[in-house]
Amino acid sequence: MPEGTVAALSVYDTAPLRETLSELVEFDRINERHMRFAVGAVQVLSGNSVYFDNYARDTEITADHVMASGALPPGFPPIKIGDDYYWDGGLVSNSPLWYVLDDTTLREALILQVDLFSARGDMPTNLDEVMERQKDIQYSSKTRFNTNRAKELEALGQALGRVLDRLPASLKNDPDVRLLTEANRGRKISVVQLINRRYSHSSQSKDFEFSRATVRTLWESGRDAVQRSMASPEWPRACSAQRGLRTFDLA
Repeated sequence: MPEGTVAALSVYDTAPLRETLSELVEFDRINERHMRFAVGAVQVLSGNSVYFDNYARDTEITADHVMASGALPPGFPPIKIGDDYYWDGGLVSNSPLWYVLDDTTLREALILQVDLFSARGDMPTNLDEVMERQKDIQYSSKTRFNTNRAKELEALGQALGRVLDRLPASLKNDPDVRLLTEANRGRKISVVQLINRRYSHSSQSKDFEFSRATVRTLWESGRDAVQRSMASPEWPRACSAQRGLRTFDLA
């Protein structure tokens, strides 16, 4: 395609995807806000993360928002929304756990975090495997970092709670103490990680290779990971509400 056109920026034309989404998804129902829906993308020019959230009153979710959240280059072209172009949010964070945890109204939740790329892997043996390993590390969501950091903050919050409990009664109504007490209300969060491990015939083209055989392999792997997670003896513990933030990799 001619240089400088949007069509020259990707391997695939995703126009059929817009037709499929428009046919199968009830966007009016999403925009009625009975259930929260949010997707992340990255502005191509600024490199900043943007979240399209149906709870934001100035946002009406369309097929373009969904396509932008999955427009991973070079496979898919950037999607224009308003005056800006957007790529897949995975360029910054493939599973934006922080966006969920930063919701101040979230007190109790079972979060299923699906990572399409595995942070852990084997030593590459050739250049193709080097490029594949690079993509795994780049798009692996910084999973361990995010969850470890969240646990550290949760531990600090619990320590703050113990300090607040030891304050004399005369300070209980102090505005700063009330503010800290309200901000430190305990949360009960479980994060179950479902990670797409490397299979024997995967390659560096994994982010834009969508043959029927590959897609079927991914479907089967995902179903197997869910079944093994739910069959784990730890699954009931993951589903129980306990103080703090806990992570599970049951598959």
